Order: sequence, then C-alpha cells, then structure tokens
Amino acid sequence: MTFEEAGKIICKFINNNIGIRNGKHLLFAAFHKALEAIAIQIPRKAIPFKVNAAFIKIRNETHYKNKTIFICPVCQQFISLSNKHCHHCGKKIDWSDNYVE
Repeated sequence: MTFEEAGKIICKFINNNIGIRNGKHLLFAAFHKALEAIAIQIPRKAIPFKVNAAFIKIRNETHYKNKTIFICPVCQQFISLSNKHCHHCGKKIDWSDNYVE
C-alpha cells in the first residue's frame, strides 16, 4: 500500500463517519494526525523562482539576478537543492524534473 492509498482510505473513513459522537472525536483526531504524517512523506515538486533583483541573500547564500532558486510547495520557504526534505516543514521534495544552474 502506498502513502497515497493509505491517505485516501483514512479520508474516506473520516468523511463517512463525521458526526459520530460518544468519545470518537479522539479517534478522528488521531486519524487526522496520521494523515498529516502520511501527507508530509508524499513527495511534491519544488516551485522554481527566478531571481529578479540584482541579488538576494538567503541565510548564508547569495543568489544573483536570473538564477533559479526553489520554494517549498507547502510552507513557501526557500529550499536548497541538496535537501531531500524542506528544513522548515519537513515536506519531502521531488527533485526529479528540476535542474541546477
């Protein structure tokens, strides 16, 4: 079973059982937390961003005009090509189609 399949099963269960009371809210909260953990592990492509200013400084790196840098698709923070996960939110990044200038 893939992360995506597990996430769909959990979502379907939650959607079909919304409104059930009597202490089951803790079960649903646990399912939501599990779904978040699954979602963070499903890779998404980084968002390319072309530097328009003369340069920008991000942490200890300087990026000059027309260089492409990348942004996390979840938290919108800048990420490095050397990272497999966003260091801000932990989202797994799919670098398969991106390039290094």
